Amino acid sequence: MQASPQIQTPSQDIIPESSLDWRFLLPLDADSRVLVIGGGRDDFTRLFGKMGISALTWLGDEQLQGAFDARTFPPAAFDVVAIPFGFPRGGALRELEVYRVIHGWLRPGGNLLFGFPNLLGLKRHFGSASRKATLWGVRRSLGRAGYSQLSLFGAMPNLQAPEYILPLKGQAIGFAWQHRYRYKYPDRLLNLLGSRPALALLAGLFPCYYATAKSGPGL
Repeated sequence: MQASPQIQTPSQDIIPESSLDWRFLLPLDADSRVLVIGGGRDDFTRLFGKMGISALTWLGDEQLQGAFDARTFPPAAFDVVAIPFGFPRGGALRELEVYRVIHGWLRPGGNLLFGFPNLLGLKRHFGSASRKATLWGVRRSLGRAGYSQLSLFGAMPNLQAPEYILPLKGQAIGFAWQHRYRYKYPDRLLNLLGSRPALALLAGLFPCYYATAKSGPGL
C-alpha cells in the first residue's frame, strides 16, 4: 500500500496510555492498515506496535484540510480510519464531505471510529478543543455518507483521558454514572439512575461519545 504522508512520531507522550482504550472498540489485528487522524500528542507508532500493527499512518490536525482537499490517499487504502479526538474547532471542514472522503479511503467493510464532545452534555467544557455534535447529527451524517452498522459508546469525563468507555445499553449506563458520582450525590438519588426512564435520559447526556461504523450501505 502506498500512502502519504508517512508515519509521524510525536516526541513524547502527554496523554497516558490508558486514554487509548478506544483502540479496543475496533476489530484490529497485525495485518490491519490503520489511519489515525488528529491529536498528535500520543506516540501512536509505539502503542499500536505493541498490538503488532505496523501499517500505521498518522495525519495531524494541521494537515486535515489539505488532505481532504487533495484526496491524499488512494481508494480502499485502509482497514481502519480513527478520529479519536474529533475535528478541531474552527476551519472550514464540512463533516459530511469528510465522512464521504474517508469512506472512499476504507476498503469494503472497513471501520471508521469517530470521537466527539456532546453538544447537549451536562458539562460543556469537556472536549472544548474539538467540535461538538449530537448523537442524532452524527448518526444522520454517517448514514448519508454511506456507512452502516453504527455503534455508539459513551465516554467520560473527556476524549483525551477517558475513565469510562461503555456501550449505550441498559445497566452499563447506570453503573458508570453511579460509580463516578458515588461520593458527590446521595445514595437515594444515585439509586434512581437505575430506572429505565433515567437510563434513557442519561444515554443522551454523556460528556463525549465514540461512534464506530462500517463502510457499506447507509444506516
